[in-house]
Amino acid sequence: MCRRGTNDALSRLGLPPLEEPQAAFAMVFAVPVSLFVCAPKSGQARAGARRLILDDQVNLRDAERDDNPRIDLHGPDGTDRYGRTRFQARADLELIVYADGVDGEPPWAQARQRLLTDLAHLRHVRPRLDELRDVVADRIDPLDSDRGTATHPDDHAHDADDLYDEHHGYGRCGDDRW
Repeated sequence: MCRRGTNDALSRLGLPPLEEPQAAFAMVFAVPVSLFVCAPKSGQARAGARRLILDDQVNLRDAERDDNPRIDLHGPDGTDRYGRTRFQARADLELIVYADGVDGEPPWAQARQRLLTDLAHLRHVRPRLDELRDVVADRIDPLDSDRGTATHPDDHAHDADDLYDEHHGYGRCGDDRW
C-alpha cells in the first residue's frame, strides 16, 4: 500500500517508480570445525573450546555467527610440548550468509564463496571445508534493516590468544592446533 502511494506521488512529479526489491535470502551453512585445547580435565577443555570457538567467530565479517555450537570432545590425546594434557574438540557451526536472490532463487554459489572468504579470517579453529554443507535458504524481507549483522564486538572482546590461565589450565595448545 505504501509503495503504491509513493509510486503515485513520484509519477505526479514525473519521476520513475521505485523498483521492486529482489528476493533476499538467509542461507544457512553447516561448517564443521576442529581445534586442540589443553586442559587438566575434559569439562575445562570443553569450556575452553567453546570460548575459543565463540571468540574466533568475531573475526567473521560477512557470515552471522553461531552462538550455540554443539561441541564434541575427543581425548585426552597426549600432551603438548609444554606437558599439558591435550584434547581435540570438534564443533558443528551453523553460519548464516545473507544475499539477494537472482530471479527469486537463492544464490548458493555466491553465498558459499563469501562464506569461504570469511572462514579464512578464523585464527584458532580449522574449518573442515571438505565437510561444508548447504542446509537451507529462507526467504526474508529484503527491506529488513537488521539482517546481516555479522559482528558482535561486545560479546567476546578479549584476545583468545590469552585464554591459557595458570590456575585453570585451559586454552589453545601452542602452535599444534591443526
